[in-house]
Amino acid sequence: MPIIRQKYQKLGYSNKVIGVLMDGWRLKTKKQYQVYLKKWIHYCNKRKWEPDVYNISNCVKFLMHLYKRKAGYSAINTARSALSALFDDPPVGEHPIIKRFIKGTFQTRPNKPRYVKIWDVSVVLRYLDKCAPAHELTLQQLTMKVVTLCALVTAQRCQTLHAMNLDYCDIRDTCAIFNIRQLLKHNTPKNNNNEVTLPSYPNNKRLCVVTYLKKYIKRTIPFRKTQQLFISFQAPHHAVSKDTISRWIKTTLQKAGINTTIFKAHSTRAAATSAVTRQVDMTKILKAAGWTNCRTFARYYNKKVEGAKEKTDFGRAILGKN
Repeated sequence: MPIIRQKYQKLGYSNKVIGVLMDGWRLKTKKQYQVYLKKWIHYCNKRKWEPDVYNISNCVKFLMHLYKRKAGYSAINTARSALSALFDDPPVGEHPIIKRFIKGTFQTRPNKPRYVKIWDVSVVLRYLDKCAPAHELTLQQLTMKVVTLCALVTAQRCQTLHAMNLDYCDIRDTCAIFNIRQLLKHNTPKNNNNEVTLPSYPNNKRLCVVTYLKKYIKRTIPFRKTQQLFISFQAPHHAVSKDTISRWIKTTLQKAGINTTIFKAHSTRAAATSAVTRQVDMTKILKAAGWTNCRTFARYYNKKVEGAKEKTDFGRAILGKN
């Protein structure tokens, strides 16, 4: 965000201080802000305004410009946050006019959830149950089964699955525990617990994520060049990206019969948590999925399960859905 960096330079801060200040925003947040700061600068330049000069009237006009271009509540709210990062003394987003404008945008263009209903996990579990035994699976099939089971029994984001590392794991007979050393999306100074537990499932070894995890690790040891858990099933078997993990999950859902034109890899979070709401304590669901409060779950993830029939550990409750 060059314009914000320039602001700090004008205030006389050293480059080291500016670097720490800029690190106060996550990388994804900075990318989102930069989109709207570029639009702001372009909007100001066309009107011969100084983009680094605070003027509440100009800020309102800019937000109205986005509104006229059919921007929704989420986009306009992000633009407000970007302006608040630029004009932060006091934050422009705290101005009564701006707050009223944002509320008006929410009333006329509220966020709509991506899904009204969610797929039934039993459909995917029945497919994964058929992908057995492990020694008859190709490395590609084994990889996709393990990554999808991990996504379902933990309800974690692809970011978390991508960060799972063999250097920081403890694999036992009853579970596999991964300590994530990377900063995750849900992390805050008060919430920095990144332990992910994969429970065993002795009721059905073909759906036991620990069993297949062990076989996956054993299969990849001869050519593994990284301790990142998930690696490419094609030579030279490098560590894969979050996008690749997402694509693997989406492919598995598609093969299981899920409509992937509607449901993406991220839908595993909603499918898994919605499936066990009547069996698992809410505190366990929140902990498993990395949510800090139940409002996030209730608003975005707790969906009616398609074809669902009407308290145990989170992971085992998921696997019992087959």
